[in-house]
Amino acid sequence: MEQYTVELGRAAISRMGRDKGSLYIVCAVDGDFVLVADGSKRPLEKPKRKRIKHLKLLPDLSQTLSEKFREGKKVHDAELKSCIKKIEAGRQTEAENKEAAEETGQNGKIAEKDHKTWQKATISKPKA
Repeated sequence: MEQYTVELGRAAISRMGRDKGSLYIVCAVDGDFVLVADGSKRPLEKPKRKRIKHLKLLPDLSQTLSEKFREGKKVHDAELKSCIKKIEAGRQTEAENKEAAEETGQNGKIAEKDHKTWQKATISKPKA
């Protein structure tokens, strides 16, 4: 499993707490803690303070947000929302592609559910 560094603008998913599974953007780093926001439930004016070990860091890194955070420029909640929306859309597409590959039996293999369906169709029960 690849490890990603904690950087400003990096996407992360909460692994612990009542917000488990929520997608956030890292806004600030403070030792073992980070401040994360998503622009809607957690606006930039009131970011969530989370331990780094309670986050799953994603490969997605917004260069524009990262630069703005470093330079101290104003970042709007709408920018966070649009960034998160793009990341979620990309993750859904990846999941759909993975599912399609499993269904088609990538590498010449028959998918498990197709194999079971084939077995049921070819094995007939003797009539009494």
